[in-house]
Amino acid sequence: MERFYLVYADGAQRGPYSVSQLENFLRNGELPANSMVWTEGMADWKPIDSVLLPPAPQMSSAPVATQMKPVVAFTDPSAIKETDYTFMVVAHILMGVAILTGGFTAVIALIMAYVKREDVRGTYLESHCKWLIETFWWSLGISILGAMLLGVLIGVPILFGLMLWCIYRVVMGGIRISERRAL
Repeated sequence: MERFYLVYADGAQRGPYSVSQLENFLRNGELPANSMVWTEGMADWKPIDSVLLPPAPQMSSAPVATQMKPVVAFTDPSAIKETDYTFMVVAHILMGVAILTGGFTAVIALIMAYVKREDVRGTYLESHCKWLIETFWWSLGISILGAMLLGVLIGVPILFGLMLWCIYRVVMGGIRISERRAL
């Protein structure tokens, strides 16, 4: 047996209406979402959404979310220690001059990023650590591939593209860290 409800909305009582009629009214905007409803057997008027929407299922325990990435809410930039900021600026500079040093300073920048990563977790500097670490490892892998393919001449465009990509990464990292923003 279908239930019919009286509706109190906009200072007036209307109805009776079936559940499907109420759902249509809400969907079409003909009934305010804060409307109250009543039917026989109810002690008092109730919000329409508590009547139309089924109650949320009760869970004894939620499953463990192993594949979800944590949401990082960055702290206020003014709360970051100046020494951490300076440390990361130096790491970016070392990554930038790596092209001139044959990658030696990139190794130092990588170590600095790994060392500082825990100290800056939850701040925008964490994204800079990740940026430097990814830049190093991808550069290393692609440079090895490019070097192996030098004999067939395809290695030259690979290494040239790698150089452009590294310049982009260094410039972008420098811009963002100078603005004290995440990457």
